[in-house]
Amino acid sequence: PHNENLWHRMISQYGSWASLQVARLRYSLRSTDDRTFFYFPCDVHAALPPEWIKLGNASCDSSLLRRADVLVSPFSDGLLWDLAWDMDFRCPHSEMFRTFASLFSERSLPRNPVGCFVSRQGRGLREVANFREVLAMMNEIFPRVRELKLTSSTTNEETLDVLYECRVLFGVHGAGFMNSVFARPGVAVVEMIGKSEAAYFRNVNMLLGQYYESIRGDATKDLKDEYWTVDLGEAREALWRARNYAEEWFRENGYWR
Repeated sequence: PHNENLWHRMISQYGSWASLQVARLRYSLRSTDDRTFFYFPCDVHAALPPEWIKLGNASCDSSLLRRADVLVSPFSDGLLWDLAWDMDFRCPHSEMFRTFASLFSERSLPRNPVGCFVSRQGRGLREVANFREVLAMMNEIFPRVRELKLTSSTTNEETLDVLYECRVLFGVHGAGFMNSVFARPGVAVVEMIGKSEAAYFRNVNMLLGQYYESIRGDATKDLKDEYWTVDLGEAREALWRARNYAEEWFRENGYWR
């Protein structure tokens, strides 16, 4: 739950939250949120993970384990873990996962949506070598372009603010794409995965029922390589498809979550 990588933190959160929902249904447990707690051993970490407040009560009081009417142990495997490399996953969407994601997102109308680049600049690993050219290409497609520099210290609230205007998310594979959970429905995601078959964020977006497309970006690079040179032609075509989808979605639905 304290991992700096958002993918790993979300795995823990979703596993615990989903375990509670399954237990309530399977054992007909009474749904009383004011008496439901997520427990953490505070002798291991000095503070409770603040993101868990979105899911309900969180506590490091070990006496809760003795006083609880029911103890629910979270899934130790499966769920999002199993989707990391499953390129054949076909689930169109998961109402449970969308409900989970909605706990972090506010219902509001968008301002001017923009194309957003999920940046890894300055990290070396999977950094884009022709970054200026990529931004220039994106500015040909979108009225405005924003570079998203999300880090492990970015709070959920800050992420929601940053993603508020994003109509399309684009970038090289990385944990930053897990932030699509915080985006509004109707967002389109385009991820560059190089030579890999990484399916982490493809399957997360399928669970959310959101548009997703993976492209090579740089067909000579793997996930452990530095300085990708983005194929601008391939990226341009994918971003036009994503923009067209997002605009059509908005015309048909007229609102975001």
